[in-house]
Amino acid sequence: MKTRLLFYITLLCSFAIILGEYFLGYSIFSYDYIPLGWDTAIHMSKAISIRQDFLTTLLAEDFINILYPLLMSPFAFDRYFLYLYETFIPPIILISLAFVCSKFEGLQSHLGRTIFYLAFPSWLIVYRFLADLHPALLGTTLSMLTVNELIKSFSQGELVKHKTKIMMLITLSSMAHIETADFFLLSLVAALILIGQKKLFLKNFQLFLPLIIMNLLYIYHLSKLWALAAEGDIQEVFLLNIIGLFFAMATLVIFYHFLKKKSLSCLRIEYAWLLAMGLLMSLIFFMSVRFVRFYPYLERAILTFPLPLMVGMITEKLVVKKLSRKIGIAILFITIALLLSGVIAADYSKIHLKTWIAKESYYSIIKAKSYNQSARVIFLFYDEDKYAGGLATLYDSWITILYGKHYSYLGTLQNLIEGKETKFQTIFSKEISKKFYLNLLENSIIEKIRRCDENINIVIIRSFYKSSNEFNCDVSEGELCLNKLPNICHQYMNKSMD
Repeated sequence: MKTRLLFYITLLCSFAIILGEYFLGYSIFSYDYIPLGWDTAIHMSKAISIRQDFLTTLLAEDFINILYPLLMSPFAFDRYFLYLYETFIPPIILISLAFVCSKFEGLQSHLGRTIFYLAFPSWLIVYRFLADLHPALLGTTLSMLTVNELIKSFSQGELVKHKTKIMMLITLSSMAHIETADFFLLSLVAALILIGQKKLFLKNFQLFLPLIIMNLLYIYHLSKLWALAAEGDIQEVFLLNIIGLFFAMATLVIFYHFLKKKSLSCLRIEYAWLLAMGLLMSLIFFMSVRFVRFYPYLERAILTFPLPLMVGMITEKLVVKKLSRKIGIAILFITIALLLSGVIAADYSKIHLKTWIAKESYYSIIKAKSYNQSARVIFLFYDEDKYAGGLATLYDSWITILYGKHYSYLGTLQNLIEGKETKFQTIFSKEISKKFYLNLLENSIIEKIRRCDENINIVIIRSFYKSSNEFNCDVSEGELCLNKLPNICHQYMNKSMD
């Protein structure tokens, strides 16, 4: 009875830390009921696109990471329903993730699960999950559920039962977030090979066909992005490189230890799974040193590695056994340490738990709608190279939510008037710039711009366009600057004559 009471107190404390920080951020930063997070706007705009043109959007996205916005799309008839969905559904999924993780085979006692819940608030990705990585949150939950089901069957050394159920889970995991599904499920395959159970995998190979199909679609999807930006720079975080190197070295040392003692085959599959995740992370780290395209996968691997599970398992199997005579003191020390680390992690992560569009910009987009009843509208974005792509995606998403159908251009106003693409060096900025430009080109908008078509309006939200070049506005209200294309053309013709 006391153990169960301690467990529920632990559970309450853990979620009080996480959800307390989340709703505190909402109470401070939200206005007009908008949800927290950067990518949140992207998910909502994608849900709107799915609702408006279901098949075209799915094909355009190649079904990659589409499950979360697909589930949201029935609510996309009104932006406030989207706000409500994006505010309350992520915490529900996060609680489900914690519950699913607590059922992991490696946690074999009440104590292990208690320690897991204590460690859960110190898992930094939890706060990014809540803030805006909602497809990844759903994908992690489904992938973890799939891993649990497979380990239960594989640990018994038999063919997997309920194959239809497993294949459905793998399909949903892959559609929710393919990168997470790959990290979790391919690590499980590698774990079977490590412990000498390759035949067990081959006997159940057909279960992984949905994952293989989704990866083929993913490669095709990435190939289109590579065509947009084959080369370029990427932002690196020094601390992340250090953590990646530490993880790689630690994993390789542990792997060498088991290899030297020839005891890999003695590992339980759940421990082999964690080791395989570490080895896969090590591979991604060394690949990212040579190929910049791998760097985002390193970040995702480090953040999604299930540290709370590992802490629970290590505490359960090693620490408690060695300190069995002083078990009460040990548990008290571990509890206090984990709760403190959870509070520190929550306080650090509040940088993510805020809104990412200024109130003035938000309401300027809404104002723009009243000035553009019939003309085709192009919203213009420009910023420092390393930020331009991410910011343009954020701005474009909010415009989809608040304004509706429109065109976008990432680059300078002069290049747009000349019908040219603005060049960037950072990979993501190059991709987004090219994507917007090709959309204008394919819809004959570039041709109309070159002709100075009178039915095209250029809209600039001043905080979205960071340029020193001055220009006049036909309509200027707050951050809103609206120009009819012929007037812009006339301004530039006069400048060229001067």
